[in-house]
Amino acid sequence: MRFAPILVLTLTLACASAQTADTLYFGTGRAGAAAISESEWQQFVREVIAPRMSGFTEWTARGVWKGTAEETHVVMFVGNGGDETAIRQIIDEYKRRFAQEAVLRVRSRVRATF
Repeated sequence: MRFAPILVLTLTLACASAQTADTLYFGTGRAGAAAISESEWQQFVREVIAPRMSGFTEWTARGVWKGTAEETHVVMFVGNGGDETAIRQIIDEYKRRFAQEAVLRVRSRVRATF
């Protein structure tokens, strides 16, 4: 029985794996136009993000871009890092569709357990 803690630790580490977390920050302000609405955002999620990513988490935050505060949508994907093409397509389509200058992307190595 004295080996039980070692066994539990070994099994826990075996279930945990190194993953990549990509967090995207989508600002909603537009130069010379109204901010991107909640319905426009939800349509973008349905049409662009959901078909490309099998799972993600999203939330709303307040951000500042070039000195101007704006509502921001944050989307996080955790995976094996093989989603580069899909993430690039999501970013490019957001910039194109909503005339955005940039989408902030933060990539981190994480240890995830499921």
